[in-house]
Amino acid sequence: MDAVPDSFMEFISLGSGSGGNAFAVRTPRCTLLVDAGFSCREMFARLQNAGIEPESIRAVLLTHDHVDHSRGCRVLCDKLKIPLYTAGRTAEFLDDHGALPARVFEFEPGAQFMLEDISVRSFPVSHDASAPVGFVLHYGENSLGIATDLGIADDMVRGALSGCRMLVFECNYDDAMLAASSRPPALKQRIRSRRGHLGNTDAMAILPELIGDATRMLTLVHVSRECNDYSLVSRMAREMLERMGRSDIYLDVALQDTVRKPFSCRKVNHGAA
Repeated sequence: MDAVPDSFMEFISLGSGSGGNAFAVRTPRCTLLVDAGFSCREMFARLQNAGIEPESIRAVLLTHDHVDHSRGCRVLCDKLKIPLYTAGRTAEFLDDHGALPARVFEFEPGAQFMLEDISVRSFPVSHDASAPVGFVLHYGENSLGIATDLGIADDMVRGALSGCRMLVFECNYDDAMLAASSRPPALKQRIRSRRGHLGNTDAMAILPELIGDATRMLTLVHVSRECNDYSLVSRMAREMLERMGRSDIYLDVALQDTVRKPFSCRKVNHGAA
């Protein structure tokens, strides 16, 4: 029997925001994408920037059907001959709009399944899409929780994400900047609603419930460039972590146009690599 590899998990933000979202997750045996919200050509460019061979990707996990998360799914999956894993109602929406790849694995929100050597748990989130979900990915002793778009963090979201080794969480807008923006009132109301997005204040208030003893990474995502500020989000999160006494947590804010450096975790007793 082959030796079991170290429980290594790596997270890379390929870009996040209203212009597109995509993240790479790697283990010693597998590379997955969570969302593919850029064109296939742009996805390939970002993968090259991240040092990821497209042929190493085994599947795409899709959180929901909005174009900033699904734009490249059909062409990318078909080009690489890999499956798209998505909720059934999301698959129906994509099919109706000519955006569904040839290879699809459908699941119900809340389902758990294996994808290569990664255990995947989905959980429903509150957002105005067909069947939006977040994911918790497990490999060995490591866990990665992802929630990119959610109007509220209910008990199910909190239970799913609490204590993950790596946490990827939405921090979309600043209240004052959203109010002062040129966006139509209806759009502002949609963003603030229970099926919209999570603002800075609410995100910060929830973080102490999500961050556990084993948490080593916090990446804040889907930051609005019009109604938020990267440095503001970073400062607020750093202050929150300082109040929690968690200087051991690697903090990052995902950018829209820039591939971020990887963050890697190995066995829990090894700490961050």
